[in-house]
Amino acid sequence: YSAETGGPGSQALQWLDTNASDSNPDIVVFDLATGTTDDLVMRFDFVNISGNNLRFQVFDDSGTRAIRLDLDNGGTIKNNGGGDILEYTGSGLNRWHSLIITTDLANNTYNLEMKRQERASVLVYEDLPFNNAVSNFGSWQFNDLAGSSSTSEYYLDNISVEVVPEPGTISLALLAGGLLFARRRLSTF
Repeated sequence: YSAETGGPGSQALQWLDTNASDSNPDIVVFDLATGTTDDLVMRFDFVNISGNNLRFQVFDDSGTRAIRLDLDNGGTIKNNGGGDILEYTGSGLNRWHSLIITTDLANNTYNLEMKRQERASVLVYEDLPFNNAVSNFGSWQFNDLAGSSSTSEYYLDNISVEVVPEPGTISLALLAGGLLFARRRLSTF
């Protein structure tokens, strides 16, 4: 996928719900029996071809929802369902979006970076509130809530999750790098 070209990569997942008996299929990215207390960076690209019911959700290990983003066609992205509309273009249908979600578990907030294929700039939202306070992250999933009477088509690509490094780890790495640089510099004299 490329935000500049607006096309899926060779590994994009097409998700087509054609009114099957399972009216609410899910794609589970991770599901931990015991949740992690590490902050996470979650990335994915998506395009909503048809249907208003694609939902990105993060839960703790007991099933309490921390984050919910409704990713509707027409370019609407809503925080916590009926909450704030973060993106609405009226012409977002069939447009690729790249999202990066960085969590702050201690404050029950997250930051969201959003890029759309035809825009050069990145929209950044900071300190968005969790849907509910949680103490860990147990699962990340996409849900299609179209029901049995609707056909929906989505594409997902470049899905990844990583742990946010602790500030102490970053400081230690910088210190080690600085010491190596100083040692090399001194050894050249």
